[in-house]
Amino acid sequence: NAQTAWIASNRQSMNIVYVGQLGDCTQNGDDPPGTNNDIEWQRVNTAISTIESPTLTGLPQGIPYGLSVGNHDQSPGGGGNTASTVKYNQYFGPSRFNGRSYYGGHQGSDVNNNDNHYQLFTASGIDFLVISMEYDTTPETAVLDWAANLVQTYSNRKVIVMTHFG
Repeated sequence: NAQTAWIASNRQSMNIVYVGQLGDCTQNGDDPPGTNNDIEWQRVNTAISTIESPTLTGLPQGIPYGLSVGNHDQSPGGGGNTASTVKYNQYFGPSRFNGRSYYGGHQGSDVNNNDNHYQLFTASGIDFLVISMEYDTTPETAVLDWAANLVQTYSNRKVIVMTHFG
């Protein structure tokens, strides 16, 4: 909460035009200890809502941002493309970003899966493409092809690739 509050408060003075999060929004993905499986995601939701707020950021759609799925956001942790990301997609699925001009879309035909997605934004007259890829030590060819196609489609933009795996 303190980090996103700082970002919102300093957006103008620090010229913050995009926020990228590189994964591990949570510690325990879909299966935290205790009885509330949503508690960690509720906390992430509260924090991210700060930079989405038009009131707090002074921007109609908030500050453009993207979240990457980290190994701790999956269940079991580090399971890659076979792991569950139900809670991630419940809170940060495509529907959360519908209508946001910077959201480009997601990989695949599953309208509820935002594990791999992209954003478009401009800063200081430079156009950017940000590709956010799910943590996966052996990414599927389809995901890599999707990302390569985005780079070709938006060949006039500078590319930023965000992933928790590195």
